[in-house]
Amino acid sequence: MGIHISAELSEGDLARLLNELLPMTLDLDPLGVDSGGRWIRFNEPTLVDFVPNRGLRVQTSAQLQWTALGIKVPVSVTNVELFFEPLIGSDERGPKLLFRPEIKAADFKHLPGFADRALTSLINKALAVQGDILGWHMGESMQHTVPLPPNLTPVSAFAMAAGEVSVEVKERSFLLHLDVELQFSRQRKDAAEITEEDGEEPLEATEGAADTDEAVREHPGES
Repeated sequence: MGIHISAELSEGDLARLLNELLPMTLDLDPLGVDSGGRWIRFNEPTLVDFVPNRGLRVQTSAQLQWTALGIKVPVSVTNVELFFEPLIGSDERGPKLLFRPEIKAADFKHLPGFADRALTSLINKALAVQGDILGWHMGESMQHTVPLPPNLTPVSAFAMAAGEVSVEVKERSFLLHLDVELQFSRQRKDAAEITEEDGEEPLEATEGAADTDEAVREHPGES
């Protein structure tokens, strides 16, 4: 047994979220020797556009800092096209909604084309790691078990959990569809309950009948 929930994330909601997310600086070598030396800072979005059945396209600009032979080299990126694709993933805790960012195009000033492609690939690898974090873990959020009071028997608890999940990209919004599974838990029945439900007599009555049969065999003439 379950219920179906549909939620819409509108263009205005996404614009507000993006304005809260950007500007943002991404360390491109957080655990390496150049930590803090190589980074890219994405600026405020200049254009937000839905791509039906695919995701969200964001136009912005950026500043990049790179290191070459120990020297910090600043690079201006006048035009960056970021793409956010909604994905449904899952792990041991259940389904989760992810928004994985990726650079589709970038104009790195004063860099040759092959360096553009290599740099874009490196930045996208760093963004992919963030995309696995950026999202909503529905399996964990929707997992609830509520114990019921002991004067309700044999019902012991009410539970809910996330089921099937899907997401649609429309012309001006995201639509999220979520099935929520509902269940009541019952206590284990004892032996007396099982016997009575099966239509059998309790154990004490059966023993009494055996005593009566034994008395008839010992005094056959008395009846």
